[in-house]
Amino acid sequence: MRFVSRAEVAPVFAGKRIVIVGSGPGVLENQPGEVDAHEVVVRVNNYKLSPAAGRRTDVYYSYFGNAIRKSAAELQRDGVDLCMCKCPNANAIRSDWHKQRGKLAGVDFRWIYKIGRASCRERVYHPV
Repeated sequence: MRFVSRAEVAPVFAGKRIVIVGSGPGVLENQPGEVDAHEVVVRVNNYKLSPAAGRRTDVYYSYFGNAIRKSAAELQRDGVDLCMCKCPNANAIRSDWHKQRGKLAGVDFRWIYKIGRASCRERVYHPV
């Protein structure tokens, strides 16, 4: 796994037709080939591939929490070249409100990066 900057990620998307495919049942309403016709296919969380959902995955977008069940082998098999994390970078967010209420899980995402490292062997982008 190699962390990449926003500048490295930008060319993946710039000027391209992009589809973001969710993991809910509505994806099954697509016509076969509709998803894969895009230049970049982004999938989220525990996606499944099918004729209606498409067969290609270029970018995997997730929070990499405990509910995510995609392994590095699956992502590699599906052609994932870039993983993107929904959570901010590996620093805890300073929040007195969260600290006073003992809700630090909502502001400290460092545990997620340990899970993400096991899932994603390619490039990884975390927003700052």
